[in-house]
Amino acid sequence: MPLLKLWNAIWGSAGEQPAGEQASADPTNPQKTPSKTASPSRRETNKRKSKGFGLFASHPHSGLCKLAAATEARSVLEIGVGDGSRAIAVVEALTKGGSAVRYFGIDQFELAGPVSLKDFHRSLRAAGIQPQLFPETVSRGLIRFLHTVGRADLVLLSDGPKILDDPLSGTLLSRVSGPGTTILCLQDDVWSPLPTLADGQRRAA
Repeated sequence: MPLLKLWNAIWGSAGEQPAGEQASADPTNPQKTPSKTASPSRRETNKRKSKGFGLFASHPHSGLCKLAAATEARSVLEIGVGDGSRAIAVVEALTKGGSAVRYFGIDQFELAGPVSLKDFHRSLRAAGIQPQLFPETVSRGLIRFLHTVGRADLVLLSDGPKILDDPLSGTLLSRVSGPGTTILCLQDDVWSPLPTLADGQRRAA
Protein backbone atom coordinates (compact mmCIF):
# COMPACT_ATOMS: atom_id res chain seq x y z
CA MET A 1 0.00 0.00 0.00
CA PRO A 2 2.71 2.54 0.70
CA LEU A 3 4.09 1.93 -2.81
CA LEU A 4 0.64 2.33 -4.36
CA LYS A 5 0.12 5.64 -2.56
CA LEU A 6 3.52 6.82 -3.71
CA TRP A 7 2.75 5.78 -7.32
CA ASN A 8 -0.59 7.61 -7.25
CA ALA A 9 1.03 10.72 -5.79
CA ILE A 10 3.71 10.80 -8.52
CA TRP A 11 1.20 10.12 -11.34
CA GLY A 12 -1.21 12.75 -10.07
CA SER A 13 1.43 15.48 -9.80
CA ALA A 14 2.77 14.70 -13.31
CA GLY A 15 -0.70 14.98 -14.88
CA GLU A 16 -1.39 18.46 -13.49
CA GLN A 17 -0.44 21.64 -15.28
CA PRO A 18 0.48 24.90 -13.58
CA ALA A 19 -2.31 27.40 -13.30
CA GLY A 20 -0.47 29.88 -15.56
CA GLU A 21 -0.08 27.28 -18.35
CA GLN A 22 -3.73 26.33 -18.12
CA ALA A 23 -4.74 29.94 -18.46
CA SER A 24 -2.58 30.46 -21.55
CA ALA A 25 -3.80 27.25 -23.17
CA ASP A 26 -7.46 28.01 -22.58
CA PRO A 27 -8.89 29.55 -25.80
CA THR A 28 -11.67 31.20 -23.81
CA ASN A 29 -9.24 33.01 -21.53
CA PRO A 30 -9.40 36.76 -22.35
CA GLN A 31 -5.74 37.10 -21.31
CA LYS A 32 -4.55 34.69 -23.99
CA THR A 33 -2.75 37.29 -26.12
CA PRO A 34 -2.14 41.01 -25.75
CA SER A 35 -4.23 43.40 -27.79
CA LYS A 36 -2.94 43.78 -31.33
CA THR A 37 -4.50 47.20 -31.92
CA ALA A 38 -1.65 49.06 -33.59
CA SER A 39 -0.82 52.58 -32.58
CA PRO A 40 -0.16 55.09 -35.39
CA SER A 41 3.35 54.77 -36.74
CA ARG A 42 5.83 57.62 -36.40
CA ARG A 43 5.74 58.17 -40.16
CA GLU A 44 1.94 58.48 -40.19
CA THR A 45 2.07 60.89 -37.26
CA ASN A 46 4.65 63.02 -39.05
CA LYS A 47 2.48 63.07 -42.17
CA ARG A 48 -0.47 64.38 -40.16
CA LYS A 49 1.70 67.06 -38.61
CA SER A 50 3.14 68.08 -41.95
CA LYS A 51 -0.26 68.69 -43.53
CA GLY A 52 -0.88 71.76 -41.43
CA PHE A 53 -3.86 74.02 -41.58
CA GLY A 54 -4.77 77.32 -43.16
CA LEU A 55 -4.87 78.79 -46.63
CA PHE A 56 -1.14 78.48 -47.41
CA ALA A 57 -0.15 75.74 -44.93
CA SER A 58 0.87 73.08 -47.45
CA HIS A 59 2.25 75.42 -50.11
CA PRO A 60 6.01 75.36 -50.77
CA HIS A 61 6.02 79.18 -50.81
CA SER A 62 3.57 79.56 -47.92
CA GLY A 63 5.64 82.02 -45.89
CA LEU A 64 6.21 84.32 -48.83
CA CYS A 65 2.57 84.12 -49.91
CA LYS A 66 1.36 85.20 -46.47
CA LEU A 67 3.66 88.23 -46.52
CA ALA A 68 2.71 89.09 -50.09
CA ALA A 69 -1.05 88.75 -49.55
CA ALA A 70 -0.88 91.16 -46.60
CA THR A 71 0.51 93.90 -48.89
CA GLU A 72 -2.49 93.80 -51.28
CA ALA A 73 -0.02 94.79 -54.01
CA ARG A 74 -1.21 95.31 -57.57
CA SER A 75 2.23 95.21 -59.18
CA VAL A 76 5.07 92.81 -58.42
CA LEU A 77 8.70 93.13 -59.45
CA GLU A 78 10.73 89.97 -58.90
CA ILE A 79 14.52 90.16 -59.18
CA GLY A 80 15.91 86.66 -59.65
CA VAL A 81 12.91 84.63 -60.77
CA GLY A 82 13.94 81.01 -60.19
CA ASP A 83 11.83 78.37 -61.92
CA GLY A 84 8.60 80.40 -62.00
CA SER A 85 6.74 78.57 -59.22
CA ARG A 86 7.34 81.44 -56.81
CA ALA A 87 5.90 84.01 -59.22
CA ILE A 88 2.81 81.90 -59.84
CA ALA A 89 2.24 81.36 -56.11
CA VAL A 90 2.59 85.05 -55.24
CA VAL A 91 0.33 86.28 -58.05
CA GLU A 92 -2.31 83.69 -57.14
CA ALA A 93 -2.18 84.80 -53.50
CA LEU A 94 -2.63 88.44 -54.51
CA THR A 95 -5.47 87.80 -56.98
CA LYS A 96 -7.68 85.78 -54.63
CA GLY A 97 -9.74 88.91 -54.02
CA GLY A 98 -10.41 89.28 -57.74
CA SER A 99 -8.09 92.22 -58.42
CA ALA A 100 -5.69 92.19 -61.36
CA VAL A 101 -1.97 92.01 -60.63
CA ARG A 102 0.85 92.97 -62.98
CA TYR A 103 4.01 90.88 -62.80
CA PHE A 104 7.52 91.95 -63.86
CA GLY A 105 10.68 89.91 -63.68
CA ILE A 106 14.39 90.69 -63.96
CA ASP A 107 16.72 87.77 -64.60
CA GLN A 108 19.44 86.65 -66.95
CA PHE A 109 17.62 83.34 -67.44
CA GLU A 110 19.67 80.80 -69.46
CA LEU A 111 22.73 83.02 -69.34
CA ALA A 112 22.97 82.53 -65.57
CA GLY A 113 20.63 79.69 -64.63
CA PRO A 114 18.88 76.48 -65.75
CA VAL A 115 15.56 78.07 -66.78
CA SER A 116 15.28 79.70 -70.20
CA LEU A 117 13.33 82.86 -70.91
CA LYS A 118 11.03 80.93 -73.24
CA ASP A 119 10.24 78.19 -70.70
CA PHE A 120 9.66 80.70 -67.91
CA HIS A 121 7.33 82.76 -70.08
CA ARG A 122 5.43 79.63 -71.13
CA SER A 123 4.98 78.49 -67.50
CA LEU A 124 3.48 81.79 -66.41
CA ARG A 125 1.24 82.05 -69.46
CA ALA A 126 -0.09 78.57 -68.68
CA ALA A 127 -1.04 79.86 -65.20
CA GLY A 128 -2.93 82.80 -66.70
CA ILE A 129 -0.22 85.39 -66.00
CA GLN A 130 0.94 87.84 -68.66
CA PRO A 131 4.48 88.64 -67.50
CA GLN A 132 6.67 91.49 -68.61
CA LEU A 133 10.26 90.29 -68.42
CA PHE A 134 13.62 92.03 -68.53
CA PRO A 135 16.34 89.49 -69.47
CA GLU A 136 19.15 91.67 -68.14
CA THR A 137 21.56 92.04 -65.27
CA VAL A 138 20.03 93.50 -62.12
CA SER A 139 21.20 97.07 -62.70
CA ARG A 140 20.28 97.16 -66.40
CA GLY A 141 16.94 95.51 -65.70
CA LEU A 142 16.14 98.07 -63.01
CA ILE A 143 17.00 100.92 -65.39
CA ARG A 144 14.65 99.53 -68.03
CA PHE A 145 11.92 98.94 -65.46
CA LEU A 146 12.31 102.48 -64.15
CA HIS A 147 11.98 103.97 -67.64
CA THR A 148 9.10 101.78 -68.86
CA VAL A 149 7.06 101.10 -65.71
CA GLY A 150 8.25 103.33 -62.90
CA ARG A 151 7.48 101.82 -59.51
CA ALA A 152 6.21 98.56 -58.05
CA ASP A 153 4.01 97.88 -55.03
CA LEU A 154 5.92 94.71 -54.10
CA VAL A 155 9.57 93.90 -54.83
CA LEU A 156 10.96 90.38 -54.32
CA LEU A 157 14.71 89.95 -53.92
CA SER A 158 15.77 86.31 -54.13
CA ASP A 159 19.42 87.30 -53.58
CA GLY A 160 18.91 90.35 -51.41
CA PRO A 161 22.31 90.72 -49.72
CA LYS A 162 24.17 90.56 -53.03
CA ILE A 163 21.85 93.09 -54.69
CA LEU A 164 21.90 95.51 -51.78
CA ASP A 165 25.70 95.35 -51.53
CA ASP A 166 25.99 96.71 -55.07
CA PRO A 167 25.81 100.54 -54.85
CA LEU A 168 24.23 101.00 -58.29
CA SER A 169 21.59 98.31 -57.78
CA GLY A 170 20.79 99.67 -54.33
CA THR A 171 20.32 103.18 -55.70
CA LEU A 172 18.10 101.98 -58.54
CA LEU A 173 16.08 99.86 -56.14
CA SER A 174 15.31 102.95 -54.08
CA ARG A 175 14.09 104.71 -57.23
CA VAL A 176 11.62 101.97 -58.20
CA SER A 177 10.26 101.90 -54.64
CA GLY A 178 7.50 104.29 -53.62
CA PRO A 179 6.30 105.22 -50.14
CA GLY A 180 3.89 102.27 -50.19
CA THR A 181 6.32 99.74 -51.65
CA THR A 182 7.10 96.57 -49.71
CA ILE A 183 10.47 94.92 -50.34
CA LEU A 184 10.74 91.26 -49.35
CA CYS A 185 14.20 89.74 -49.18
CA LEU A 186 15.22 86.08 -49.10
CA GLN A 187 18.08 85.32 -46.73
CA ASP A 188 18.96 81.95 -45.20
CA ASP A 189 15.82 80.44 -46.80
CA VAL A 190 13.57 82.89 -44.97
CA TRP A 191 11.60 85.75 -46.53
CA SER A 192 11.39 88.93 -44.49
CA PRO A 193 10.54 92.57 -45.21
CA LEU A 194 13.30 95.13 -45.50
CA PRO A 195 12.99 98.42 -43.61
CA THR A 196 11.23 101.08 -45.66
CA LEU A 197 13.67 103.25 -47.60
CA ALA A 198 14.02 106.67 -46.09
CA ASP A 199 12.78 109.70 -48.05
CA GLY A 200 16.29 111.13 -47.96
CA GLN A 201 17.60 108.07 -49.77
CA ARG A 202 14.99 108.47 -52.50
CA ARG A 203 15.80 112.15 -53.03
CA ALA A 204 19.50 111.35 -53.16
CA ALA A 205 18.85 108.61 -55.70
